[in-house]
Amino acid sequence: MSGASSPMWRRHLALLILMLCAIPLVSLRAQESAGIAGLGRWLRAVERHVPGEVDESAIVVASWYRRDLASLFPYIRAYFDVLRLGPAAARKTLSTEEMVAVRTIAVASPGQRNPLGFAKRAATLHADIAMFGIDRSPAVMAYRKRGMVRRPPDASIPERTYATGVDGQYQGDGESEGHWDAGRTILDFVRPETPDPQILLWYRAGTATMMAHGNYVEALPHLRHALSIFPADAQLLFSSGCLYEVLASRRIQSMVRRVQAAGGQVAVENEEGNLDRAGQWYRRALQSDRNFTEARIRLGRVLGEGGKSKEAVSLLRVRTTETDPALLAYYRALFLGDVEDAIGDLTAAEAAYREASRLFPRAQSPRLSLALLAVRTGERQTLSSVLAPLREKDSGVSTADDPWWSYGLCTGRDAEPLAKELRQAIGELAR
Repeated sequence: MSGASSPMWRRHLALLILMLCAIPLVSLRAQESAGIAGLGRWLRAVERHVPGEVDESAIVVASWYRRDLASLFPYIRAYFDVLRLGPAAARKTLSTEEMVAVRTIAVASPGQRNPLGFAKRAATLHADIAMFGIDRSPAVMAYRKRGMVRRPPDASIPERTYATGVDGQYQGDGESEGHWDAGRTILDFVRPETPDPQILLWYRAGTATMMAHGNYVEALPHLRHALSIFPADAQLLFSSGCLYEVLASRRIQSMVRRVQAAGGQVAVENEEGNLDRAGQWYRRALQSDRNFTEARIRLGRVLGEGGKSKEAVSLLRVRTTETDPALLAYYRALFLGDVEDAIGDLTAAEAAYREASRLFPRAQSPRLSLALLAVRTGERQTLSSVLAPLREKDSGVSTADDPWWSYGLCTGRDAEPLAKELRQAIGELAR
């Protein structure tokens, strides 16, 4: 190349470099603009959402995939930083221009007046989306055609996959949409120094919903985080015991074995390990509330299942009070029959099973247990009498007639009233 053409060549090269640099810069500016716009849509959704309603706000936010939500969270995090710290809020992962925009939005937003209340409303919006399970509805899918900001996802909304199944039969895999993670993270942004009863209610209602829906993959991190904030809450301690007791059940263990046989991996311990964990949590619940009847009964069952029948008998021989629900008296009698049988007192076992049968006359579980006892003792007449109702072709027996079939729900039995209480409490914040 001649000396005369060298300056021209350098100018072309410099122009080319500037053009190449401008491409990612334009892309970044568009991304930043989309992020700020996404924050605005999220704030409007929180402000307008009516707790307990599948309204447009819930549909809009439900339409965001987990990665979309995680990509938006740096802006949400910066927004709450500004509410707490004012102009001193650090930029962190956002550019200077983005932080200026976030500060401008925050100063004029409804969250400025009451950051904690606004965070509770936001967490309840995400909880409603998760509780209603609307992420695959036609209305939500229509919104998903619209673009969202794409930037590195925030670590607080992790990817979480899980196995699905029915009656111990593996059906496939699913992926969390991140709304429970979002709610927990938002509440952490503005967590008060003293325990907040509405935040505790949010965790209790969420746990109950997860247990009712069999959503154990979400319940594990949810309870772990809840107990880091409320370590002595008897209800949360009890729920942890329930969760591990369910994970020890035959239907869950059967599905785990099927997944493993197919070459998959499931982060669930074996039956013995889960029973041991369940017992530890039930003991902690009783330490927090020594009058917690259901925790004592379930601890007795767990100990019996783990072969510690003598200790289980001492717990289960304590009768329920008149104010305890009938199903707790039924559980106590049913499980007492099992452990009395295990220690060899067949007379006491029969009496316990008959007590359970009197409490719920149409229940099959105590009758089958009595029938097995009759077979072993050769009591043919007893065998015939206890099995007679089960032979009826049109007995009309349903799962509601035997509390054993809903035993795995545990705190899920209270999911609807707890969700209603939460929504009413958060709804009043907007008035």
